Amino acid sequence: MRSLYKPFLLVVLGLVSWGMPLGLPAQDTTRAKPNTTLIEFTCVAWEMPRYEALLYRHGKTYLPLVLRNGRRTLPLKIESTPSFEIYIPGIGKEGKPQYKKIGAAALPAGASKVMLMIDQRPTLAPDELPLSIVAVEDSFENFPLGSYRFINATEVTLNVGFSTTTRLIQPGKTEVIKHSSPKEAEYVPVAIALASNDQLVFQTSLYWEARGREVMVMLPPNEGMGSNKLRLRFVSDYVPPPSLEKKP
Repeated sequence: MRSLYKPFLLVVLGLVSWGMPLGLPAQDTTRAKPNTTLIEFTCVAWEMPRYEALLYRHGKTYLPLVLRNGRRTLPLKIESTPSFEIYIPGIGKEGKPQYKKIGAAALPAGASKVMLMIDQRPTLAPDELPLSIVAVEDSFENFPLGSYRFINATEVTLNVGFSTTTRLIQPGKTEVIKHSSPKEAEYVPVAIALASNDQLVFQTSLYWEARGREVMVMLPPNEGMGSNKLRLRFVSDYVPPPSLEKKP
C-alpha cells in the first residue's frame, strides 16, 4: 500500500488620456484612479509558524499578518493577484527594510473569497519555502451553509462518506458535501476509507450546524504512525443569522 504524504493579478491597469479637440471649452482632465479589484481572504494555522512577525503582500506594500492558532483570522483583503505571498521583515546591507519570502500559493482563478491554510514544513527540499500554503475558494456559492468541505492532502484516493453521501476524493482535491436536516444542529456520521482496498481508516460522528461551514483537512501520518492512519484538522466557520429589523 502506498504511504501517505503531505504535498502541498497584480492587475496593471493602464490609463489612456485623450487630447481635447480645439475650439471646445476646457474641461477637467484629471484622471481618476481606477478601482482595484480586491480579494477577501482568511488564514488558519494549526501550529504557529516559528517567526516573530509575518507580513503579507498587498500590491506594493507589506502588511502584518496576525494568525490565531487553529482558528481563522479576521477577514482581510488584498489586490487581485495570481498568488498569495508571506514575508518576514529584515534589514538590508544599507540599513533599508527588506522582505524575505517564506511562503506562497497560487490563488484559485477568479475567486473573490479565499481560505488559506498555513503550515510549517518540518524539512525543506532545495526549492521549497519554509511555509506551505493551501488556498481554496471560499464563496458561499461553492461552500454553502450546512456543508462540510473535505480536503485530501495525502497522495492516495480516499472514499469519504458523510451523512447519506459518499465521494471519492483524489489526492490534493476537495469535495463539499451538504447535509440537510430539520434540526438546527446534530451529529452526523462520517467514515473514511482507502479507495484502493476499502480499508476503513477513520469513523466517527461530526457535529453539524445548519448555519455552519466546516472544513476537514485529511493529512498524512507523522513519522512513527501507521501508514493507514490519518491526521485530521478542522476549521469551523459559523455564520450568525441576520438580526431582525426593528419595527417602527
